[in-house]
Amino acid sequence: MLKSLCVSADLEDFVKSSPICIVYFSAPGCGVCEVLRPKLMQMLETEFPLIARAQVDCAESRTLAAAQSVFSIPGVIVFTQGRESLRMMRSFGLADLAEQLTRPYSVLYG
Repeated sequence: MLKSLCVSADLEDFVKSSPICIVYFSAPGCGVCEVLRPKLMQMLETEFPLIARAQVDCAESRTLAAAQSVFSIPGVIVFTQGRESLRMMRSFGLADLAEQLTRPYSVLYG
């Protein structure tokens, strides 16, 4: 399930709720964001089903995006045990993201 986050308190609660989680930053009207999101969610469901997922609409939640220093989209931030462990913005491949997620996922969920 993809949770929508609007304010910093939502993000903090979300990050605390799971050992590893990913937040997808996008905006309406961003063609790349719209194409990437279903592919990203499918990859996570298939390869990393225990990773919690959330999204931030940067047009609606500008303050939250700015607080996370997200100034280009699409982007993902991965939090592992409450800390940011990976950040990929603007131009990134799902294969690269999957490769970066494999180790922490296997450590946490063996």
